[in-house]
Amino acid sequence: MHRFLLTLAICFLAISANAQDIKVSIQTGYGFYNMSSFSNITDDIYENLPFESKIISNYPPYIYYQPMFIFTINRLDIGVYYLFQTSGSRISSKDYSGEYLFDSKINSNSSGIILGYRIKKYENISIGLNVQVGYTFNTLEFHESLKLNEQILSEDENTLTSQNPYFKPNLDISYNWNRLSGSINLGYFKEFLRNNYSLEGARENEILVETKFTESDIWDGFRIGISFSYTILKNNE
Repeated sequence: MHRFLLTLAICFLAISANAQDIKVSIQTGYGFYNMSSFSNITDDIYENLPFESKIISNYPPYIYYQPMFIFTINRLDIGVYYLFQTSGSRISSKDYSGEYLFDSKINSNSSGIILGYRIKKYENISIGLNVQVGYTFNTLEFHESLKLNEQILSEDENTLTSQNPYFKPNLDISYNWNRLSGSINLGYFKEFLRNNYSLEGARENEILVETKFTESDIWDGFRIGISFSYTILKNNE
């Protein structure tokens, strides 16, 4: 991870020296994740419980956050960014005698580079294509507990991790006004060379995920978002 961040820092310094405009951006929106390997685990636990329960959620689409630094050279955009994504599931059963709870949560912290090109520029509107390439550092947590008459009969927690490269092609339509701009973004997130999730402290214990490039799983899916940007250094030419 440190080597990857060092590479980003070197890229940051190299491209900033030649940039015409430098802007800071924040993007947020909804990620339509796949998560089939993990949602199947939730389904299996639910179906094998010996008492009545309910799936409250099972890895639904959720909000992502992505701050960025973008450098513009003519129509070419080059940038670095950080991306946070999350989702999870819950099974619950509760009555007067006790409560059963199964929670899972997955967090992903990513960093990467952006390469883009403005294919159309009008007076205040521009249309661009870009691709983001980065690395996900994922943490998957499970928590299961059974309580009877306010007494905890069993409780178990597990944490698994995985690191995976990805790319995300995007289309964005921007409206620019002086140093401010806003845009609508549509992209598709695709992990490649996906690794299984290994248990912390016992790496030989794994949750198997889909590793074929042609098959979707985990973070794969569409992203729909909006971005707001401010140009902190502007070339008046």
